Amino acid sequence: MASDEVTLEGTLALIKPDALARENLILERIREERFLIVEKKRLRFSRETAAKFYENQKNEPHFSDLIDYITSGDVIALCLARENGIDKWNEVIGPPSVSDAMKYAKNSLRARFGDPLNDMINSLHGSDSPGSSEREIEIIFPHILQGDSDEEDHDEEEEEDVVRQEARLNTAKADRVSQAGSVLDEIDRTLDHHASDNKGYLHKAVCPTLIRGLSEMYEVRPRSPISWLADWLTDNNPYQA
Repeated sequence: MASDEVTLEGTLALIKPDALARENLILERIREERFLIVEKKRLRFSRETAAKFYENQKNEPHFSDLIDYITSGDVIALCLARENGIDKWNEVIGPPSVSDAMKYAKNSLRARFGDPLNDMINSLHGSDSPGSSEREIEIIFPHILQGDSDEEDHDEEEEEDVVRQEARLNTAKADRVSQAGSVLDEIDRTLDHHASDNKGYLHKAVCPTLIRGLSEMYEVRPRSPISWLADWLTDNNPYQA
C-alpha cells in the first residue's frame, strides 16, 4: 500500500526591490500554491553578501548589473517548503527572462510583475537545485541549518531540515492559536458584566472570523496591523451580500 506521507522540500525565495509593492499579492499566490512559509524577513543586501549569493554568476557579463539591482533597495527573503518545493516555486515564478516568462508562462509572477523592457529586472528569485537551496538558505537564514554535520549524507540532511521546518511551522501555528485565544479570553473578561445573550452572540457571529483574521495577521505581521485587519475583515465578511 502506498504511503500518504508527504516529503517537504525547502527553497529560498526573494521578492526583489522592484516588487516590494506587490508583496501582498505575491504572498497570496504563495499560499494559493500551498507553500509553507518557514521563515520570512526583510533585509538589504550588502554588495559583499550579494556577490556571495550570486557567486555562480560571477563570470557572467551582467554580474555587475545584477549586484547593482539586488542591492538597490530592500528585499523580502522567504524560506518556503512544500512537496517538490524547488521545481514548484520555479514554475510559479516562471523563466528568469521576463520576455520568456511573458511568452511561455503568462500566469507566472515574473510575467506579471517583471520589467518587460529589461529581462534582468525579473522581480523574484528561486533556488534552482537542492544544492543552491541549501547554500542560499545558509546565507540568509543560517540558523535553520545550524547543527548539520558535514559528515551526514544528503538524505539525512534533507530529513533533518524537514523536521526543523515542520517543528518551526507547528510552533508558529501554536503561537498564533495561543495569541488568538488570548484575545478571546480578553473578550470574555470584557463581556463578563454584559448579558449572556450578547456574549453568546459575539462568540457565534464575530469571534470565528476575527480569530481567522488575527491568525493570518500574526503570520504576515503587517506594518499597520489595525488597517490590515480592517481590510481583511471587510474582504472576508461572511455576512457580506
